[in-house]
Amino acid sequence: CMYAARGGHDGVAEYLVAKGADLQAITEGGETALTVALGSGRPGTAKYIISAGGAVKARDAGGNSPLMISAVRGYGDIVLELLSRGFDINEKNNAGKTPLLASIDARYLDIAALLLKKGADPDAKDASGDSALHESLENNYADMLDLLLASRADPNARDADGRPALVAAMVHRRYEMAEKILGAGADPVLADGGGRTALHCAMLDGNEAIARLLVNKGTARGINAQDRDGMTPLMIAAYYGREEMARFLAGQGADTALKNNAGMTAAMLARESRFEAVAEFLESRVSGGAK
Repeated sequence: CMYAARGGHDGVAEYLVAKGADLQAITEGGETALTVALGSGRPGTAKYIISAGGAVKARDAGGNSPLMISAVRGYGDIVLELLSRGFDINEKNNAGKTPLLASIDARYLDIAALLLKKGADPDAKDASGDSALHESLENNYADMLDLLLASRADPNARDADGRPALVAAMVHRRYEMAEKILGAGADPVLADGGGRTALHCAMLDGNEAIARLLVNKGTARGINAQDRDGMTPLMIAAYYGREEMARFLAGQGADTALKNNAGMTAAMLARESRFEAVAEFLESRVSGGAK
């Protein structure tokens, strides 16, 4: 029956079943007639095997069940059938992937949407620590991000590198997605492992629109956040000569007198980079001016 399943010979499979072939048999490698049919791209044969009692909850050497294989193959009707037969929608394979995560990896976003609607955990993480939200950000799957947020995925979830979703969106330059994450309630002042916030990223990219949005969403309470090098968003703006942003941040309460780990203020950094106008403005703020 394994041969029939692998070759997609429905008539042969039916004949063998009629002759008493054991659809529950499991090889040493964890294969069953069903997993072989699915893995060989034979959905018709797989459906017959399921109907004949072969929906065995066995796992192959990679820890993949029939549900997992169906998800990564894009077999939505089989996914639904297996779920109706009690397969665990949040099961994990040896890589820690759930059917939801695996379907996103395989770019079957319709299967991912189906799984979410059926109650898949939107915050499940794989063995490396990445969630579906971060997979969507990395691959620029805007529609999937929308579905995840609508399914109440955690907008503050951290990825394998410790980056909150908002910071990850900024690192990947997914600005529209960053706005959506903010709208879903992400904390704008959360920092990654290096102390970098979304506002730090906005200053690095020179994205004035996102910077203003972040401040309006509450970044003012973290406007003086310093990363592992002691750099504040204002210091980054100054170093890269972003005068409008420097003026904006200073006007929102950024401390112009703060020093980084090298003992340099924002004005010193601007002067080091030869942005004299920025340096002069910041120096006037340090001395008490409000220009």
